[in-house]
Amino acid sequence: VGHRVLPGHIGLLTCKGAPQIAGVGQHMTQLNMTTTWHGTYALSEKIIEHENLTIVNVGSNEGAFMQDERHRIMPLGPGRYVMKEPCVLLTEVVSTMARDGAYGLKNGKMIE
Repeated sequence: VGHRVLPGHIGLLTCKGAPQIAGVGQHMTQLNMTTTWHGTYALSEKIIEHENLTIVNVGSNEGAFMQDERHRIMPLGPGRYVMKEPCVLLTEVVSTMARDGAYGLKNGKMIE
């Protein structure tokens, strides 16, 4: 009995109230009373939320906006981002293929 994290996935668990991420190949066999297993998630998912952590995958020709702890709004280009509160993701990951020009943010949605 246990939980194994397969390639291309991560495991999410909570240990003593703190969120943790298990990497590829980790095998969790003896979870104690203070540890809760929350399952595995494919790294190909655009947004993975776990407690106060958010993992965002932005592909090529995609974008999103986040707000940092100083309330600065920043665009996210291609890459994988891990944010911890108080940083927040302001938008979903959206395609930028149809956009010809600058990004904007209005009411949590990207605009031209």
